[in-house]
Amino acid sequence: MVKIFGIVFADIIEELITKGQQLDAVNFAYEAGLQEKFPPAPLLKAYLEDSKKIPSNSDNLSTSTGQSGVSEMVLYNYLKSMLTS
Repeated sequence: MVKIFGIVFADIIEELITKGQQLDAVNFAYEAGLQEKFPPAPLLKAYLEDSKKIPSNSDNLSTSTGQSGVSEMVLYNYLKSMLTS
């Protein structure tokens, strides 16, 4: 039964990535215990690259992206700390 859920969760995470919802994919992968299959660093890099393409009127990212409105600088610092450790 767990394997079945793992397959379903992997499909959901892949769909989130396809739709550009990398933050949701990272959260879902963590909750499902699939960090090895979906490591957060590449997903966060892709999120940062995508966020540069979206115009923003404030320091926070637009919520129209479907993401949680986390500051780009916070994500950058988190990703930087992950890659340097």
